[in-house]
Amino acid sequence: MTAGALPNEAYAAALAALPSMTPRRLGLVLRRWSAADAWDSVRTVGSPWLATLCGAGGVPDAWRRADPALPQQLWERCQALGVGVVIVGEHPLFTDLAADRQAPAVLFTRGNLGALAQRRVAVVGTRN
Repeated sequence: MTAGALPNEAYAAALAALPSMTPRRLGLVLRRWSAADAWDSVRTVGSPWLATLCGAGGVPDAWRRADPALPQQLWERCQALGVGVVIVGEHPLFTDLAADRQAPAVLFTRGNLGALAQRRVAVVGTRN
């Protein structure tokens, strides 16, 4: 599979699913590259920037071992379940969120995103 065969959001979903891909790492990776280019970068050997980002340990090796079909598989699953994938800095409804220093880089959504243009309330939780 080559970068560009799927929408950028498919690669963002795959990046978010990688082992040890923290919200901070994901944000830094997506600020450096498009999601498709980032997927190609984490799957190749020798990026000193990624080695610095990940520190000691086998994180870059684990990322390189990820199934090359993961973006396609996750994209198809999201589509089948009615789950949208939003790259925060690339979606006009999330400009307020993109300005937050700790904003998530990728959101998984369901429902009518157009409703976000109206009055809204936030429900904030954690996965930790």
